[in-house]
Amino acid sequence: MFTKNKRFLNFLGFSILTLLIASSFLFSPPLKKTDKICGSYKHLNSYLGYTQNCDAKGYILSSQNIKTLLKKNVRQSRPLFIIIASPIGYSIYFFLKIFAIDQYASFYIAYIFMNFSLIILSIYLFKYIFSCIYKKSSSRTINLLMIPFLIFLISNQVTKAFFWTAHQQIFFLFTPLFCISLMLYILKNRSNNKKIVIISFFCGLLLLVYGNFLLTLPCVLFAKLLITHKKKIKLIPQFTINTLIFILPTVSWILFLKIIKTTYYNHEIERYRQLVWIKDSLEISIKEFLTKFYDFTQEYLHTFTEINFFIIFAILLSLLIKRKKIQLSQEQKLILKSLLFTFLIFFTFFWLLGFYQQRLTFSLLPIIICLIVFELKLLKMNKKTYALIFLFAIIWHLWNVLSYGPFN
Repeated sequence: MFTKNKRFLNFLGFSILTLLIASSFLFSPPLKKTDKICGSYKHLNSYLGYTQNCDAKGYILSSQNIKTLLKKNVRQSRPLFIIIASPIGYSIYFFLKIFAIDQYASFYIAYIFMNFSLIILSIYLFKYIFSCIYKKSSSRTINLLMIPFLIFLISNQVTKAFFWTAHQQIFFLFTPLFCISLMLYILKNRSNNKKIVIISFFCGLLLLVYGNFLLTLPCVLFAKLLITHKKKIKLIPQFTINTLIFILPTVSWILFLKIIKTTYYNHEIERYRQLVWIKDSLEISIKEFLTKFYDFTQEYLHTFTEINFFIIFAILLSLLIKRKKIQLSQEQKLILKSLLFTFLIFFTFFWLLGFYQQRLTFSLLPIIICLIVFELKLLKMNKKTYALIFLFAIIWHLWNVLSYGPFN
């Protein structure tokens, strides 16, 4: 009974923190009449308001009628997200229609509920990572130590712009934490080949939810590589099987669409040429590729404005660790390798994407925060350091609330 109450209190605490931070963004400066965004700004009253993204209508209409996924649809390449939202939306409508709330509004609420759920799941993933780093600490100690870092995670420009709208962008928080947690789980449990196959298939299903889950495959394979003591070349057949299992759900979905005589449509590739710009430019010339690569690199680096401080702070902590000549245990080395590999994979993926937005680069922030937590553990964070971090977390949140925008 005590354990159940403890879990409920944890959930309640995480929920309150999430809602407090998300609700505070309703007080942020409203959109200026002279500014234009992809969507609209909705005033709740003289003081409160939120952004309704231009993609919200597409998400909601698709969820109201999932048969539209069987035609050319912007969301067709990620059908599971729409399919999951559909029963949630209809369930909410069933209970709210007596209050004269229409179906569209009910589905809008469903997407906000999904945003909230994603943040809560992300918090639990972060807690798992935190507990792996602070292995011998009690759950209560971990919860207390986590608070300022949770503020950094939840309070940001992406949550501000996308929590109160129907969208998938909150996955920016979930996917990197999921990748790290997955790697630590495999390392901790020394997962065998059978379990890795199951994990690969599950991750393949998630690829039908959100495109960034593509990065789970290299993370799974790298974790398996770390716990394998036999010759690495012998892993090639197993990794090939894992890759085939991973792409099976997507291939099955494409084949199903072909069977019903529907052309598979991937909006990110067709409209924005994400990743395939490399092939497109190389077909023209090496010079064209290098020119585009240089231009895209410039664009990519400009999206780091908001997270530069965290990167610099992580680098300074690493230099301090090196100066103090702190020795890492074998377990700590594996955790560090997991964090650095996840950062490398996400950094490279968004670099080569060919479509650059600050909200996408924010996916690196959860990884950097995990790295900072790890470094502070090595440096044996004292109460004074913790208090300073807590103070900066409050300042960070107030800055996010009081600053103008972003709105999409």
